[in-house]
Amino acid sequence: VECKFIDPKGGMFTLEEIRRATREQPERLPFNPRIHYAAAMDPATRGNAWTLVIASRRGRLKKVVFHCEWRGNPIQPLDPRVVIKEAKECLDLYKLDWCYTDQWAADANRTIAIEEGLNLVDIGWTQLQNVDAYSSMASAMSMATIMVPDDPTLQKDLKLIKKRPSTARHGFSIHLPTTPDGRHCDYAPALARCMKQWLDEEGVAAISPG
Repeated sequence: VECKFIDPKGGMFTLEEIRRATREQPERLPFNPRIHYAAAMDPATRGNAWTLVIASRRGRLKKVVFHCEWRGNPIQPLDPRVVIKEAKECLDLYKLDWCYTDQWAADANRTIAIEEGLNLVDIGWTQLQNVDAYSSMASAMSMATIMVPDDPTLQKDLKLIKKRPSTARHGFSIHLPTTPDGRHCDYAPALARCMKQWLDEEGVAAISPG
């Protein structure tokens, strides 16, 4: 009756891909010194959420081991210093003293982070790089080499990511719709930014002439 079996129109990820990538293990996984970790955040202070995603990689298998969000509003916006300090405490659990971030307020956030003992690495993406990041993540999820926790909010963010027609090389762009609760698929950018460097390393190299 609720048509839960129908994929969202124009969705970046199919429901089957998300189901295949969802693990039944605990929502948060403990630190393992034999595993490589990376983290990314998607900052925000008012309507949408400030999200943090920490992932692990062992071989080709990548898992979201920790995720959380902070919510502000136009009346009581988030204090970046408070959020970054709490994020640093989360990252310490996985022996990380750095974190990827987008370029929103990157200079101000980087200054605060340095004072808190955290290095923020901001990397700007072109539209093409953005599409490549989400496309690679979709391929990895379809092959179950990315595992995400069974968290309703994170799952909803993935389900709502859409592809829009574009003149770019891929023929589409990535659209993150805003939901009535003010969210903007906020876990999706952090997850994509966290995974992109690993996915680029695993990409098939072009064959050189000769």
